[in-house]
Parts: sequence; C-alpha cells; structure tokens
Amino acid sequence: IQTTGRCNFGKLNKNLGVGAGEGALYSDINFCENPQALCEGPSELKWIAGMFFWTSEVETYSVGPLLALIQGVSSFKWKQGVNEFIDNGCMED
Repeated sequence: IQTTGRCNFGKLNKNLGVGAGEGALYSDINFCENPQALCEGPSELKWIAGMFFWTSEVETYSVGPLLALIQGVSSFKWKQGVNEFIDNGCMED
C-alpha cells in the first residue's frame, strides 16, 4: 500500500509522527515536511505506514479487534494494537 497525498501524510503524521506528540511511535519524524522519510526511515516504517492506512481507510470496522487496533493508534499504542490483533486473530466469529 502506497501512502500518497497530503491528506494521507497528514493523518500519518498526526497519528504516528511528530504531530502525535511525545511518546508516538515516530515522534521524531515529520511526514508532512519529509514524506521521503517513508523510504529513508527505519526499515519497518513502510510496513507500519501500510498497516496504518489499511486499518484507518480500507478495512474499517466499528466492532471487534480491528476497532481496538484503530483506537490504539489514537492512544499511541498502535504497535501494541497490531501485535494483539495478529496474536488474537483477525475477526471474532
């Protein structure tokens, strides 16, 4: 999944980058000023940015474990939310 456009970079910055404040996963990266950071930053950043886009724009749910994952983004616990989502399964039956 490719992150493109000012809006998507802004959302990424607000939730995972410098815009999210201290304690954010990538609080030292300003994705709005330096969108190339996706390619030049830590190796896992491309995957994490793709997962962020997927969970916030493509596969959005109002219930279940994916909702917890998305809520984890806004509470700076996104990486933990991804781990729990993977460990506990994708969807509850």
